[in-house]
Amino acid sequence: MSIREIRSHPIALAQCMTFLNRLHGVTLIESDDTAASARQISENRLEGVAAIGPLIAADIYGLSILARGIETYKKNYTRFLVLGNEKDANTDGNKVSICFSTGHQPGSLAAVLVRLAELDVNLSKIQSVPRLNGDWEYMFYVDLELNPDHDMGLIKNMLDNYTTNLEVLGVYNKGDKLYES
Repeated sequence: MSIREIRSHPIALAQCMTFLNRLHGVTLIESDDTAASARQISENRLEGVAAIGPLIAADIYGLSILARGIETYKKNYTRFLVLGNEKDANTDGNKVSICFSTGHQPGSLAAVLVRLAELDVNLSKIQSVPRLNGDWEYMFYVDLELNPDHDMGLIKNMLDNYTTNLEVLGVYNKGDKLYES
């Protein structure tokens, strides 16, 4: 059987473009998520259609793996999160994901970053997303790497003074893996 269509989330497709560019006559279809692409192929018994997704999706939906290791950057990884109620949240770990907004004026984000540096907190990720309030404000999603000496209460108090809409999204250990692929 020849593959005429490959479905997956746009980020997964982008992460595999070196491999995908070598294929001829294959249409790439963006979908909402990688596992849903596999499920659709399985449930609808689609022929000539493949998905890019996690190994576990192939197991769950009874699909054959046609190629492994097709990602362009071999050290790349995708992070999946376990979501639940705040009362059940983990409070121990060496990495914290947070989001917050700042005022829309010069230096507001810089003030936050300077204070984090003064507390010797390393940032491993920062991403901005426009808020949908029409006021040209942004939400910043930040991963903080902590050492055992860090006081999360002190860090949170500092952030409360320089940000708005602060939320701690999760506390975990860097590199935690629940499923081996």
